Amino acid sequence: MEARSWWKSHAMQTYDFGFKRNCRCFLDFVAALGVSVTDNKIQSVNVRATGEPAANDVAAQVTTIDGLFDTIQDAINRQVGDLRVKYNKDYGYPTTIYIDEDTNKADDENEIVIGYLTPYTS
Repeated sequence: MEARSWWKSHAMQTYDFGFKRNCRCFLDFVAALGVSVTDNKIQSVNVRATGEPAANDVAAQVTTIDGLFDTIQDAINRQVGDLRVKYNKDYGYPTTIYIDEDTNKADDENEIVIGYLTPYTS
């Protein structure tokens, strides 16, 4: 994965990013979230509209940028019906991941959008 190598070359371990899932799932799961990562570990997941911590079941669905690359690789390995990914040109991280498990099945599509990424030096 060329984009993953580009991301890794920046050695970014501490950053904040915006995470949004678009799917046919519970309303809590599609809220815009703010995620803080320190030393490549998630420190907090907050609902952007309120600033409140996300529910545990919602926060458990969020991963680091490295984890998003793992999600992409997993979809490739499973040969999903449709996989589309867009990457940030400056840092190489995925900005949009669209996965349709089975193109012959309705409502199994899942899209993850990374709205922003703010790197920090640690």
